[in-house]
Amino acid sequence: NPNIAYRVNEQLSLAAGINLVYAEAKLTRHKGALAVFTGGSASDNLVGMTGETIALGWNIGSLYEFNQNHRVGFAYRSAVDLDFDDGEFSSYSSGVATNAVVEGRLKITLPAMWEVSAFHQLTDSVALHYGYQRTDWSSFKELKATSSQCTNGECFYKSEKYEDSGRWSLGSTYQLNSTWTLRAGFAFDEQAGEATLSIPDSDRYWYSAGVSYVISDSLSIDAGFALVKSKSGTFTETNKLNETLTFESQGTAYLSAIQLNYTFN
Repeated sequence: NPNIAYRVNEQLSLAAGINLVYAEAKLTRHKGALAVFTGGSASDNLVGMTGETIALGWNIGSLYEFNQNHRVGFAYRSAVDLDFDDGEFSSYSSGVATNAVVEGRLKITLPAMWEVSAFHQLTDSVALHYGYQRTDWSSFKELKATSSQCTNGECFYKSEKYEDSGRWSLGSTYQLNSTWTLRAGFAFDEQAGEATLSIPDSDRYWYSAGVSYVISDSLSIDAGFALVKSKSGTFTETNKLNETLTFESQGTAYLSAIQLNYTFN
């Protein structure tokens, strides 16, 4: 993600860059209720696809500094079109393709996003920062694999009902002393898609904390931790036997990171 920045004047800075995205994909659909007709168990693979690709995107940003204590920024990251045009589609025993493994193609768009954020140094030791991020999830409309060796040229298809979503965040930094800096934050990540068995999306709540420790004039350490809680909920799906099934989803994720910084003087 190489970037270049230009300081227009004492208040305004502009930046732009290129995003190089390497992606690997693995999709699997199980037999489920169809096992009654095809034999085997519901957990057996029905169809699947794997692939990898490289794509390009771009990003721009700006920063306006009212003074040394107050600033606001804007960032935009473009959509990235991933084209797995040399993938492998596995039909297993489904009979969807002419052979057990054939060449397949899958296209997915990673959504564009923009963000506005601000920073305010309230006192010598306390700073407040907040932001709003909008993601163009409505561009994610379907999962569709195609091949000339699949029935009617379509290996599998799944409609995705996604809408654009927002993320609100609020955080604070406390300068304990010249050596230690403490951070804490909260974010609300809005549900983007209709909950399904393959992607049980829901609202998410982020609770985060971090710390920085200065070892010397040139060496420091940053560490951070986040707890992500998904809102529990229920949703229904209709299977191939036209049966309506009810599911419950909930989730918790733990994220941690540590970084060593060295400045060459």
